[in-house]
Amino acid sequence: MIVTVPYDENQRGCIKMLNDYTQEKKPEALASVNRKISLAYEVSGEIIGRLVGKTGFNCLTIELFAVDGKKRSSGVGSQLLAEAEAIAISEGCHLIFLETFSFNAPKFYIKKGFSVMREVENSPIKGQSHFFMIKEL
Repeated sequence: MIVTVPYDENQRGCIKMLNDYTQEKKPEALASVNRKISLAYEVSGEIIGRLVGKTGFNCLTIELFAVDGKKRSSGVGSQLLAEAEAIAISEGCHLIFLETFSFNAPKFYIKKGFSVMREVENSPIKGQSHFFMIKEL
């Protein structure tokens, strides 16, 4: 029987199951630092850019990254991304992974050294693409 359970509880349960299995099969894989990263760019008390992600298994996964539309092309995103990359390197990460859409910022990421692993066309809507991107550190 499949049931619905609270998200946070299920996430913790999945992590425990995966870590237990990994501990049994490849314990050295658990040696990498697992850390939540939460960065914000503040100007005069106003947050104009945000980045959240997590490290694990020698990878930084950027989960969410946004810059106020009026502040784009001002260097805010570049500075946030550089700080996240510095944290990743300091924690032994070998790569950064993220997802973006054609109407967001794939060209920005390519300019910052990311490669497109996969482009899924007509996703999330017709005429647009969903990009899976990676940067080796």
